[in-house]
Amino acid sequence: MNKLLGMCMASAILAGCSGNPFTPILSDDAPVVVDTPATPVPDPFATIPAALANNLQSATYDADAGTLVLRLTSLSSGTLDATYTRTPALDRPGYQAYTLQDDPLDRHVTAMVARSSDVGNSVQAGAAADGGQFNTFFSGGFYERNDPGNTFVKPTSGLVSYAGTYAGQTNINAPGDQLLPVDPAVDTAARPAQSAQVVGTIFLNVDFANNTINGAIFDRSLIQLTQPLPDLALRVGNIATDGTFYGNTVNYRGVPEQDIGDYGGIFGGTDASAVGGVVALTEFDGPSNSLGYQGERETGVFVLSRCGATGSDPLLCANAN
Repeated sequence: MNKLLGMCMASAILAGCSGNPFTPILSDDAPVVVDTPATPVPDPFATIPAALANNLQSATYDADAGTLVLRLTSLSSGTLDATYTRTPALDRPGYQAYTLQDDPLDRHVTAMVARSSDVGNSVQAGAAADGGQFNTFFSGGFYERNDPGNTFVKPTSGLVSYAGTYAGQTNINAPGDQLLPVDPAVDTAARPAQSAQVVGTIFLNVDFANNTINGAIFDRSLIQLTQPLPDLALRVGNIATDGTFYGNTVNYRGVPEQDIGDYGGIFGGTDASAVGGVVALTEFDGPSNSLGYQGERETGVFVLSRCGATGSDPLLCANAN
């Protein structure tokens, strides 16, 4: 009974969304409980908050080899650790796409990953989500230094900035161009959905003297649906001594009283030349629900170079440290 925690919410969600082909599937909102003995959680997941890792238990990404192996529980593959297929058609600026679908009536998972372009390629991160099936969807993100030798060294200047592109996966149904073909006679109740993607721009201001971070994500849209989304404010979070950070409040810009998510990540390289992280949202269609979605969720990824370092954003960084 505990394997699919979100099933009991099906009737309420579907009643409010009937007739809309792009209705979201409600998430479990918690890591899946599996009937297997507990195993040690591998790095980097020991330091990734549960709100960000969610259903993702491990990730092995090799940017040079172009391979991605994820353990995303549950019901997406016949093996515990699944090898994903490189899918350039779903690439978004700064991020490469990988997908997994075992057969036409199994869940379709999209993962977006990136490795930093600073000297030493110090960090990498990713986010994955299926599009939902049977009133439940699974998602999660990861971030890590891509080599134990790529350590974190604070900049000599206290205030620095990071800027670049952002990519997210949602439980809103995309048109489904990447789904395996299904016999038209198969009822839609048995079919999986493809996760609609979000693109945007992210800007972070970081104070290494006081070990704090904040920022914004803007120019956001559901790219397959050509639908603009509200800007987000990443409220002040704390940086730990190991270079990881966590912020437990995300707002719509200009609406500080409404908490809609969490964010976190890791710095890497000399003078913290890069940062990678994950954003997890419990809603994203605005404080007045202007887009009409119910139960929408988003898991996003960012991998950025420090302004002034190799790979930094030229426009935003021209106006920042």
